[in-house]
Amino acid sequence: MLLELGPLDASAMQQWSRLARRLLLELRVDPGDLDGVIDLDFIDTWARLIDQWESAARGTAAPFHWSGQLECEMAEYLIHGLERILTSDRLRELTTVDDLTSTRPITLHLIDRFCACLCEENAGAAEFTATVRERLLTGTN
Repeated sequence: MLLELGPLDASAMQQWSRLARRLLLELRVDPGDLDGVIDLDFIDTWARLIDQWESAARGTAAPFHWSGQLECEMAEYLIHGLERILTSDRLRELTTVDDLTSTRPITLHLIDRFCACLCEENAGAAEFTATVRERLLTGTN
């Protein structure tokens, strides 16, 4: 599937990338309540995507845009893991309210784009993405 991100503020994307990278490093060392839910493959895959996004956002005043191909199964795996992280106790231990508030627009954009692309590619993903959107975009658990 083709995943397209943007337009987003490039400096906001860089800020989100720094926080996400720090969280991935922390989760690699101590996953807390996510132990058994996320693994090194998940962390490494997200880290590669974040590297690409940060590289595209670096050194430009223009809005951030990125597009790339992902297998539907991989996209579903990544968004499911992201959902688990965003609703975890470990995230609350590792972040401040300011961290989450300042990066929320980027996080919401990523969730929306992943879910929209999954629905476009796979009609069977509609129920899954509706649940993810309900939990994460509206803040219900």
